[in-house]
Amino acid sequence: MDDLNDRIIPAIYACITSDAAMHECLRLLTERFGCLSAALVFQDEARAAANVAAGFGVIDAAAQERYHRDFARFDPAPAAMARLALGSATATGRLFDSEDPRYAHFLRDFYHPLGLREAMGGPVARNAGQSGIVAVQRGADRAPFSAQDIATFERLMPHFIQALSLRRAFFELEIAADAMRSAIETVGPGILILGADGRLRQANGAARAILDRRDGLAVDAAGLVSGLSDPASGRFVRLQDVRIGLHVVPRLGGPDDGPGSAAYVLRLSRADGESGSRIVRIYDPDRHWPEAEQTLVLAFGMPRTAARLTVALMNGYDLGSYARREGLSLNTVKFHLKAAFSATATSRQVDLTRHALLAVSDVSA
Repeated sequence: MDDLNDRIIPAIYACITSDAAMHECLRLLTERFGCLSAALVFQDEARAAANVAAGFGVIDAAAQERYHRDFARFDPAPAAMARLALGSATATGRLFDSEDPRYAHFLRDFYHPLGLREAMGGPVARNAGQSGIVAVQRGADRAPFSAQDIATFERLMPHFIQALSLRRAFFELEIAADAMRSAIETVGPGILILGADGRLRQANGAARAILDRRDGLAVDAAGLVSGLSDPASGRFVRLQDVRIGLHVVPRLGGPDDGPGSAAYVLRLSRADGESGSRIVRIYDPDRHWPEAEQTLVLAFGMPRTAARLTVALMNGYDLGSYARREGLSLNTVKFHLKAAFSATATSRQVDLTRHALLAVSDVSA
């Protein structure tokens, strides 16, 4: 059993995350049992034919193609092995008479020309109407499979059962992760997903572009994401130390430097099912929002003149620069600002722009 413990069993568990490891595992099985080939086969209960998912040895890619096209429906072994108890094994020499005319075509035209004479295996997985079967196939150069061979093979099968179960779970998680990555790429705001330790797990394209600017949000070499808290001192605070909720993150340069320097607005929430993990939505004031004025009018009942001013504040203008752009007096602009405050129940420009950014970004996401 030393070779099983030292080589085959570790190879079986390596199959959980690696297709290449499955090939190596089948190779080691052929070596251990003195066979010409080994295969992982799936038998669908609703279909007569089996499907070779992975093969090694004489059951190579060309042989698999011929098998699926011309011979799978004549091979009785997968269906017979699928009916065994999970984790038990047998040999086709104990199941069938090699002279049985019911599958003589399969033996004569496919199996024997490959040099194969007998298979040994059994079911190691059952899911959604399919049975997964691991088997080795011997040639005429070795004796028929013995009871000892079958017992040795069965000692491996619990490891296959465990590994294939974990493999299925692993790839289901990978599929779910791929779906999440695709989903967050389609939304408008920047999205960061942080682990419980504050390290960045995923970021969509909008968030990556913001992080690359390093003008208010940054990620360090350890993957920790921080936000600027004091432009004067350049102090950053790690996002895992910030409470759940809405936050305004200043940007280097400050709002007095003109358009394009308004603050980021962050919405931090807990990731479902993961204690300490967080989802961070970043609303970027540099982003173009179609029909932003109309959105603010509808969302807050804001007068259009106040909505136009608010959009300018979102884009980094101060009151003076906006007044010069529009040819208005500063008192008139302050009147529009008061109307915007009243509509949003705020009293500070930072709160006004935060509410406006969230409303406009949610609509255009």
